Amino acid sequence: MGNLQGWQMMFVLEGIPSILWAGVWWFMADDRPTDARWLTAEEAQAIEHHLEEEQRDIKPIRDYWAAFGDSRVILLSIMYSAGASAPTALSSGSR
Repeated sequence: MGNLQGWQMMFVLEGIPSILWAGVWWFMADDRPTDARWLTAEEAQAIEHHLEEEQRDIKPIRDYWAAFGDSRVILLSIMYSAGASAPTALSSGSR
């Protein structure tokens, strides 16, 4: 790490807490609301019911290629790409 530039060291130092926090959550987060010890039984059941209702309207997708071919995913990708490149396009156009 001694050969890193200042900006590279900044990325390393900013990344370490994120990685540590992900490790903590890997072991602490519960998979289902019914597994959460901090919810009452009634709260856990209400959340489970809400999740089941939410998932009922979603049709299953057979594989990743089918998901990437979905028009909503394509539109979202176009919108993200346009939004991500907009600051660069705007700043280079003003020169």
